[in-house]
Amino acid sequence: MPANPIPPTWGSLKHLLSSQLGLLGNIEPPKLGVQGDEYELKEKLKELDTECADKLDAAVRYFANTSHWPQLSRTEVFFLFQRIVYGGSLLDCLTIAHTASGTIPFPTPPAALSEAELLEWLLIDVWKAIGFDSWTNAGISIGLIGRQEPPGQAFSD
Repeated sequence: MPANPIPPTWGSLKHLLSSQLGLLGNIEPPKLGVQGDEYELKEKLKELDTECADKLDAAVRYFANTSHWPQLSRTEVFFLFQRIVYGGSLLDCLTIAHTASGTIPFPTPPAALSEAELLEWLLIDVWKAIGFDSWTNAGISIGLIGRQEPPGQAFSD
């Protein structure tokens, strides 16, 4: 993103990510081609995420520096959406988390990091470190991932 004289806050980053969700269009899950087995579902999702990773990492870097998203496939948009939602959830934790004494452990982002660096950290590094596994484990356990999609609702790229 262009140089911003105002240092980013967790709240401003959350607002930026939230504003992008509506711009991504209709988010449809890809056809996974597996039936219900948690291990197979997670492996198929990992395969698709890995196939998209380099292009999505580049897309995040592009967005972080230009405020625009490059052209992405529907599968890539699906995984970008998941990254943004997970990053937003983490920002919620950083924004509202208080200790028992009422202090906020992480009141502001580190001053040494730009908005672009923070976006890359949230949407690339955090996703790879904990985001993907957290998303798949939660989604599979509550049935959001892997349930049969109605005809015409899923796609394949």
